[in-house]
Amino acid sequence: MTSQSRIVAVEEKPGGVRVTLSDFPDPLFLPPELVYRYNLKPGVVITPAQVTSLVDESEQFLCDRETARLLALREHSVGELRLKLRRKGFAEKMAASIIAKYASQGLVDDARLALALAQRALQRKPSGRSFLIAFLRRKMIERTTAERAVDMLLDGAEDFESAVRALRQRWPVTDQIEVESVRSKAYSYLSRRGFGYEAARAAFEEVFGTSGKVDDD
Repeated sequence: MTSQSRIVAVEEKPGGVRVTLSDFPDPLFLPPELVYRYNLKPGVVITPAQVTSLVDESEQFLCDRETARLLALREHSVGELRLKLRRKGFAEKMAASIIAKYASQGLVDDARLALALAQRALQRKPSGRSFLIAFLRRKMIERTTAERAVDMLLDGAEDFESAVRALRQRWPVTDQIEVESVRSKAYSYLSRRGFGYEAARAAFEEVFGTSGKVDDD
C-alpha cells in the first residue's frame, strides 16, 4: 500500500456500506453512520493511519453483525459464540469485546441459558445430576455455572425419584416383563442418564417389585 489510499467506491448494501479503497485488497464493510460522519465518498484520499482505523471499524462491525445474527437464531452460551466467531476469523480479543457488549444488554446470559437448557432436558427425559452437568458442558457452559444451574433445578430432589420416573417412562408396562431379562438394560439405561448405582438399584426395586440385587451365582 502506498503512503495514501483513495476511496474508489462507496456502495450501500443491506445492513451496511461497502467501501473500496485503492491499493487495498478487500473492500471494507462499515456502518452507514460512520460513513456519513467522516464523509467517506469516492475520490477522498485517506492516510495509512485512517485506513488502519477503518479496517478495525469494519472488523468490529462485521463481528457485531455476525453475533447479532447468531443470537437471532437462538440463544448461545459465551463459549459457543466465542468458538463460532473465531471460526469466522475474528480476533479473540474483538470477539470477547462484542460478546461482553451483548452480555451487558442481557442478551447473553450463561446462567439463564443453563437453567433453561437443563429444564428442557428434564422435561424430555428424567436425568441425574451428572448427566445434566455433562449436557451443559457440551453447550460450552462453564462447569461452575452448569453445577449451580442443575443444583438449583433439582433443588435437593432425590436421584431415586428421578430414576423411578426414568424407568417408568422407558418401561411403562412392567407386569409382563421378565425381571432378570431387563435388569442389565435398566441399570445401563439409568447409568447413561447420569444415575449412580444405588439410585438405580433402589429405582429398579421400586418399579419392578424386586430387591434389585444381582444373584452371586
